Amino acid sequence: LQDLSQQIASLQARLDEQKQAYAKRPRVRRLTSVSAKAHFEAVYIDGFRRKVEDMGTRNFPARALNSNTYGAVRLMVAIQKDGSLKEVRLLKSSGHKFLDQAAIQSVRLAAPFDAFTAEMRRNMDVLEIIRTWKFDSNQRVSSK
Repeated sequence: LQDLSQQIASLQARLDEQKQAYAKRPRVRRLTSVSAKAHFEAVYIDGFRRKVEDMGTRNFPARALNSNTYGAVRLMVAIQKDGSLKEVRLLKSSGHKFLDQAAIQSVRLAAPFDAFTAEMRRNMDVLEIIRTWKFDSNQRVSSK
């Protein structure tokens, strides 16, 4: 009976630890350009998009122009609630490593982003944005 009580107490302690760890994990919200339905999310994503497009256009890779190479890169960008960049991950390559790197660099140069609004902070700790960045022959970076 004593062994059983100890096992139950041990299991209860482990369950309590797991509950605490679960409660402490960050709330992540993942958005694509299509899924940003709430007004505050759409406004935030638009500001993010414009900032990255501007930085990418200003730092358009000369190699793309010299080799007449253009393409699209799909990235996942994770932003923390203070606007700092948590992670940039390549999801789909353009097929040209230098364009992939230029897209990632555009995001890094555009950071930090705006801090989350009060409404966003109530709903998430990390915002993951999935977008495709297009490098075109007009020396522009755009996103769809």
